[in-house]
Parts: sequence; C-alpha cells; structure tokens
Amino acid sequence: SDSDYMLTHAFLGSFLAFEAFVNYIGEIVDPIKWEHLARGPAEKKLGWLCEKLEVTIDKNSEPYVTWNDARANRNHIAHGTVFRKVFKFPFEQHPDTVSYIRARWHEILSPDEVKRIRNQLSAFAELIRSSAHKAGLFTEDDDMTVVVLGANGSGRLGSASAMKVRKST
Repeated sequence: SDSDYMLTHAFLGSFLAFEAFVNYIGEIVDPIKWEHLARGPAEKKLGWLCEKLEVTIDKNSEPYVTWNDARANRNHIAHGTVFRKVFKFPFEQHPDTVSYIRARWHEILSPDEVKRIRNQLSAFAELIRSSAHKAGLFTEDDDMTVVVLGANGSGRLGSASAMKVRKST
C-alpha cells in the first residue's frame, strides 16, 4: 500500500530522534568526555551514558534488544546493505548466473513493527530521562518531554519523528 512507502521514514526518524536525545543528554552529563565519545560507536556511547546515569541495561531484554536491532537496521539503510542470493545453474544448461538482491530492512518493516520499535525507543528514552532527572541534571521546572512520533491521528504511520527537550534557564 502507499503507506508502506513511509515505513522506512518512520523507522529512521524514530531511531534518529532517539540517537539525538542520547547525544543531548550525554553532552549535559559530561561535555568533555562526550566530545570524545560523540563520533564513536553508538553502543559505546549508550553504554557509557547508562553507566553514568545508573540505568541498568540487560542486553538480552527490552528495550535494549529492540534498540540494538534497530541500530543494525539503521546501519543497513545508511550503508545500503542488501541480501544477495546468487543462483548458479549447471553451465551446460544455463551459462548465465542470476542474482537476486533485496534490501535487508524490507523484511523487518511493517506498520506494527515500526510502532513496536518506536514504543521501545520511547521507553528507553524515558528510562534515560528519569535517571537524568534523579541525577539532578533537570529540575521539575524543566520541560523534558520525550516524544517519538511516527503515527498521525488516524494511526497510520507518518514520516515525522521528534523528541522535544527543553531545559529551563
């Protein structure tokens, strides 16, 4: 359907919004250390941030499992990774080789799966946000609303994703 074309956008937007949120909080936690971590692997950045904020991560449970899978799929999209299947026929019968290429992310993206990913990323962001609040990085006056958008009012997936974070001054 036409809405299926928006799945990649909704997925990527949600993942990138979460990544931006992690970068935002990481810079507040320790700007000097974050400067060294900022361009490094996402897993290292997230691990460091969770350690600093005392967020317990079980790499075999949600929301980490979904984040890790989403990270891998984001990388497949960003780097154009595909599945390639080569069919070789007996040369006597068919001298040609036939290749079949399919984008890796097409097999994982469905409306329900993108919504599930978005919900798990929102839950992970909320864990980080609440831990940052407990650590005294934000006060009750700060507007720390974490929203990962991916569906419009009709419930159909859209392309917009955002996290609203505003620290009062």
